Amino acid sequence: MNTKKILNYFLQGLFIIGPISLTIFALIWLFQKIDNIIPVAYLMDRYLHFYIPGTGFLLFISLIILVGYFSTNFFLNKILSGLEGLINRSKFLKFVYGSIKDLIGAFAGEKKSFDKPVLIMIDKENEIQRIGFITQNDLHDMGAPGKVAVYCPWSYSLAGELLIVPKENVQVLDVTAPEAMKFVVSGGVTKLDD
Repeated sequence: MNTKKILNYFLQGLFIIGPISLTIFALIWLFQKIDNIIPVAYLMDRYLHFYIPGTGFLLFISLIILVGYFSTNFFLNKILSGLEGLINRSKFLKFVYGSIKDLIGAFAGEKKSFDKPVLIMIDKENEIQRIGFITQNDLHDMGAPGKVAVYCPWSYSLAGELLIVPKENVQVLDVTAPEAMKFVVSGGVTKLDD
């Protein structure tokens, strides 16, 4: 067997194993980070002298579900509103809390923001376009009538940038938001589903 064939087999194996192993690694890393948010391992080891991996993860997920469930309760809703009012008194905390709340709400809230994939014209002369997601349909309140806010994610990253563009430079795409996001983040390598 020659060196070129061995290298080819190696690259093929890497192509198959690479994405699988990186996905498994990312899931394990995320699981361990969430599992350690609540110090269950320390408490169980100290008082029960054993620890079951994943207990912190289950407690954390259960806590989130319980808070979501009880947030529909009028009394708890009042407490949460009061807590939010205290946070809003500090400009720094209001900025941090508000930004995080809006970002999470954009992906998971009732009024999702990244649900309208669009193509925006960046350079008409060379016909250069960019994929983004409309986050605000009308910027009249900001003094920019006829313009929209478009969030454009960067490839191979979860970061991106916000562009303000004229409405006439925006073309709605005929794909779902997850497909468009996957396409952009993969650098255009991912095929769109038919």
